[in-house]
Amino acid sequence: RVFRLSIQELAIEICAHYRNITGLALHSSSPLFCSVSEDQYCRVWEFPDFNDRSSSDADLIHSEHIENKMLTGVAFFSHNSMAKDNIAIAAYDDENVYVLSKE
Repeated sequence: RVFRLSIQELAIEICAHYRNITGLALHSSSPLFCSVSEDQYCRVWEFPDFNDRSSSDADLIHSEHIENKMLTGVAFFSHNSMAKDNIAIAAYDDENVYVLSKE
């Protein structure tokens, strides 16, 4: 759920995963957020333009299934200032960090 605090209302409610959401990340400079869940999916969303009242839905822009992993954390990152954003995903009881890259 996303709330507009300035007018104290529910702005968006997304039913995005089949199981509990275990990680959520907000992008620092783009209107994006990412969710991961026990359902083994990482999903990247774009916020609507909240200044435009006709737009109130978040758009799913990417979905990735990471098989046989209980995903527990997610973060946006860039490894240098010229790089495109990447997404790091952690899974329970796994020493690897999975990286999704924009192409």
